Amino acid sequence: GVTEPATADATAISGVTGIGALSLFSLRNFSPEAADTVFIDELRLGTTFAAVIPEPSTLALSAIGMLAVARMQMLTVRNTSVGNFTSQATMLAHQKMEELKTMAFADLNNEVENDIDEEGNTGTGGVYNRTTTITTPAAPLGDHARQIQVQVQWNAAHGGNRTIEINSLTYERW
Repeated sequence: GVTEPATADATAISGVTGIGALSLFSLRNFSPEAADTVFIDELRLGTTFAAVIPEPSTLALSAIGMLAVARMQMLTVRNTSVGNFTSQATMLAHQKMEELKTMAFADLNNEVENDIDEEGNTGTGGVYNRTTTITTPAAPLGDHARQIQVQVQWNAAHGGNRTIEINSLTYERW
């Protein structure tokens, strides 16, 4: 536990026989200024030093609670970051897919784009890589359709590679 201080910093008034006899608590500031404020967090009354000091188990429980809240805060920040990266990657995949679906079949080609930023610009030191794969389905669809696959990859901050993949079957316009 906590040892009692050598010099007391609280005083007792004689004649007070119990808590029921306490009718007034006062603080006095000897040099008040306009901006001075006094806050009292907690007032504990007791007949011994040990009676007014929180027991160690209460402090330990409070510390465990604070650690749990800190851990929860860290996980919330991490999950928000993961969600942001995933949303950006999904937007980049859809952006490319929409672009490809408006192109003529003769212009559709496999493509690899590296270092894409969240705006879709390449070569800007972005964290995303995008791969487009065009395949021809088996007959009878093959003459008039193409399978388009767009993958967006990135390295997660907490380790591991992540990938978003979307696929579409597009038909030739006559």
